[in-house]
Amino acid sequence: MTVHQYVVGMGSFLGVVLCAAIVGLAGRRVFAPRWTGAIGALVVVVIAYSFLVIEGELLGVFGRLDRKAILICAAAAALIALVIGGVRGRQSAYVLPAPIPAPRVDVLPSRPRSAHSLGSWVASICAALVVAQAFVAIRATARSGNLFPDSLQFHLTMAAHFATTHHTGGIVQLAPGSPVPYYTFNSELLHGMGIALLGRDSLSLVLTLADIGVALLAAWCVGSAFGVGPVALCAITPLLALLGSYDGSAINDWAAVWPLIALLAIAMHLRKDGDQATVGQPLLAGLAAGLAIGTKLSLLAPTGAMLLGFLVLVPNRRKPVATVLAVVGVVISGSYWYIRDAVAVGTPLPSEHIPGLNRVPMPDIQQFGYSVAHYLNNAPVVRHVFRPGLEFFFGKAWIAILALAALGVIVALLFGPGSARVGALVAVVAAAAYLVTPTGAFGPAGQPTLFAYNLRFALPAIALGLMGLAISWFARRWPALVSLGFLACLVVTLLGPRIWTAGTTTRAVAIAVALVAVVAVRLAPGGRLGAALAVVAVLALAAGGYPAQKQYLRDRYQSSANPQEALYASLQEKSGVRIGVVGTALYPFLGPTFTNTVDYIGHTETHHGFADYPDCASWRAAVAAGNFAFVVIEITPGQPPPPALGWAQTDPSAAPLLTDEAGSVFAVGPDFGSASCPTE
Repeated sequence: MTVHQYVVGMGSFLGVVLCAAIVGLAGRRVFAPRWTGAIGALVVVVIAYSFLVIEGELLGVFGRLDRKAILICAAAAALIALVIGGVRGRQSAYVLPAPIPAPRVDVLPSRPRSAHSLGSWVASICAALVVAQAFVAIRATARSGNLFPDSLQFHLTMAAHFATTHHTGGIVQLAPGSPVPYYTFNSELLHGMGIALLGRDSLSLVLTLADIGVALLAAWCVGSAFGVGPVALCAITPLLALLGSYDGSAINDWAAVWPLIALLAIAMHLRKDGDQATVGQPLLAGLAAGLAIGTKLSLLAPTGAMLLGFLVLVPNRRKPVATVLAVVGVVISGSYWYIRDAVAVGTPLPSEHIPGLNRVPMPDIQQFGYSVAHYLNNAPVVRHVFRPGLEFFFGKAWIAILALAALGVIVALLFGPGSARVGALVAVVAAAAYLVTPTGAFGPAGQPTLFAYNLRFALPAIALGLMGLAISWFARRWPALVSLGFLACLVVTLLGPRIWTAGTTTRAVAIAVALVAVVAVRLAPGGRLGAALAVVAVLALAAGGYPAQKQYLRDRYQSSANPQEALYASLQEKSGVRIGVVGTALYPFLGPTFTNTVDYIGHTETHHGFADYPDCASWRAAVAAGNFAFVVIEITPGQPPPPALGWAQTDPSAAPLLTDEAGSVFAVGPDFGSASCPTE
């Protein structure tokens, strides 16, 4: 990539972000003009994020998800938003037809200013530590290339598919029997738009920072409805640290959870407004809910419960208006992928049994995945798998984190106002959904090998529980003390060996810079220095991105961190070729410039199923028909080699380029498939 290409790509990206921000600002003036400060900023983010998702989906429907079209549409939307926001913003916002009684909130004695100041300092330090940790993880990923299995097999593969085909419709098969093609892809779509704008996947390394930042903002807004924004921010930071080692890997967990927290914040501020609530605010709640369910299927249950609770709190006379607006918001930001699946295969949830609708054939997950609830009475599994898994995922403070979340649920249910009780009930729903979902204890019978990793599906329940504790009477009475307690949990979590993934020097520098920035911002008058530092950070990221990106694209898959890297690196120099794969992720073979075409060598079955070829002749015929120049066959550790490996090795027109424990790479000659298959 030349400097010119980088400048054009980065300029395009920043331009689109600016246009989305303008749309968000104008939307806030129209839909929530009285909401300023943190909650106003959160509304801007929800609207801007929704706009980007909608823009990507609509352009993808028409096959125009490319740089030029993205820029033109974003600029046009920003221009329209400036006009509408300017005109509409000068008018009074429509007030909802029936006043909403403000919730009863315990009146607390005013706290000394020093207590609130200390809490704000603690919150700033917590945020700085989380950002520092994210920087360390991103730097490590930039050095090695993205090796996170889910990203290679799913997140980045779908992002690249959107960017290279310019389409969001249709189904792309990634592996036999995989439910992944039928997931929801809001987060992957934004990563794909980043690839389309920059021409590389470098932005995917840092987009996780945006999710972290919005999660911090949403948590603050939950607390600010009760005057304890810093406490709520501190409460969420230990959870943000848990996935810190995956920052930079394009995972979508926090991209799905922060809209749920934002929905809770909107509900709390809507109730707080009372008779000043506007008709646009239920629409904002619907947009946040749609962003959650459009990002991750596992958020369906908690998000649905949260939105239902939100509507239950609305007085009867205004329920119809609020319900319609909320549903409209959900449809706008969260329905596209369900509609796509319904059009493509006849059902909005292809992996689920829905009466009257066909289920796409795929392995019964209960054959290899069991729910956590299935093992709760299995003492050996609880003792030897669940307890070590909890400590691995949550760190040494796992008991404290779970206990505080449970306490938050109990306190909110017993003593909290209506909106806090809704949040607590949703936490219970989310916890129950996690316990009975088969993927929670994924693995063979009696061996839930992915329990620790899949604890991330419990994050919505735990996050809502911690929010309940953060807005409790105790937290409002002693905000500094509670904030320090959450800081202690964060520090203990960060000390875990899994969390910090890079060298000591990198950690020390990242923490030092983050803490110095905190001190500078907190001591600056009027926050002017904070704004200046933010601008400098963006400019430094843009300027320093070019050399970092060159190194990333040159050196990825070269660290020998795992056996698969040799396979991934084998075809990095190839461009414009067709590659067939078996048993491995498609993404690494697309190449740094995404010019290669990569397909899994499989065949479709009835009812849109997808499977491996059952015999040598049909497999070789598929390779020949696909005009593949290369074939990559991966060997899963601990598993026998796939039959396709033998079928390729015995064809004289397949020249092995690489053969090792991870698999093989073959150059396919023009006569491939003409020789007789070996006798079985």
